[in-house]
This record gives sequence, C-alpha cells and structure tokens, in this order.
Amino acid sequence: MIMVDDPRVAVRALKRNPYQPVPLPKPLPQGRARFPSPPSSANAGVFSPPAHLAELARRVNSASVDQLLALVEADFPDANQVEGDDVFQRRRTERIVERAWAAQQLGERDVKSKRVVAALERLVRERSLHKDWSYHRLDSSEIAAVLRSPNPAVRGTALLECIDSPTPPRRQALQAAAPWALELPPRK
Repeated sequence: MIMVDDPRVAVRALKRNPYQPVPLPKPLPQGRARFPSPPSSANAGVFSPPAHLAELARRVNSASVDQLLALVEADFPDANQVEGDDVFQRRRTERIVERAWAAQQLGERDVKSKRVVAALERLVRERSLHKDWSYHRLDSSEIAAVLRSPNPAVRGTALLECIDSPTPPRRQALQAAAPWALELPPRK
C-alpha cells in the first residue's frame, strides 16, 4: 500500500500516465430553440412548449423552491400511459414539460436540501413516457449540461444514471463532461 500526500507521487510510483486536463465543453447556447416557435393564430390548437412555459412562468415563481417542488412532487399517475385522446395527451404533455422546467430550475440552484435531491432523483428514476422522444429524453449536449450543474447532487445523480443505464447519448455526454467516469463500473 502506498500512502502519499501528493497523488502525483503515486502515479509515478505505479508507472501510470499523469492526469491530463481535458477542456470543458462549451455550454449550450442560450438561444437554442429545441421546440418549434409558438403557433400562429392559424395553428392555435397546436401545443407549443415555449408558449406554455411562458404562461407557467407567470403563474409560478421560479425563485420559490417550494413552488417548484410542488410541480415536481405533484401526483402524476398517467406518467407512463402513452395512449389516450388528444385532450388527455395534451394535458400529459403539459405536465411533462412543467415537471422538466421545474426540475431544471431546481437543478440550476445550489439547493442541497434532502427534499430537493430526493425529488430530482425520483424524476431521474421514474421518467415520463411520451410518443414524441423530445418530451422525455435528453440529447447528449443536454445531459452534459446536467453533468456540469453547479448543484453537486444533480451532477452525482446524472453521473450515476449515465453509468448505471448507459445509452449512446449518455456515453457521449460522459465523454464530453466527465471522461474519467467512463471507466467506473456500473451498478450490479
């Protein structure tokens, strides 16, 4: 066993390659539009996430952890019921978008309460299914952004989820944001 104060000594004694810093990927562009623009008056019946989130931001104080947690923790028994009429599907889609927005707002804050961490972990474990993948699956750049969250609980949860349930976008995100994590073993 080797005990040293400086890990560089252990690296040299074990004849391993020294740590090579990896530049962090650039953050996501703020103006990136993931969803289509709000519908025109001709398409007033089409669901628009940006329009819905603008209305939600008027109702919910994004600085209030309690209001955000209320959205995340609210009962959602239809989370995985993919079939249903148009009204049902629209309401489910609204709830999925609301929960994702609230989770993102909570994740961007440095709140380390057990309740916030538990709520975010539950959302990661119990995803909502939707016919349109863009409502329930993150792409690799978005996962990488979560892996760089200022909240260590969010980073840790995302890291464990990427390691334990790997997918190609999750491996790409780990390669971009935490390449060292690719060598960690998954949960057994």
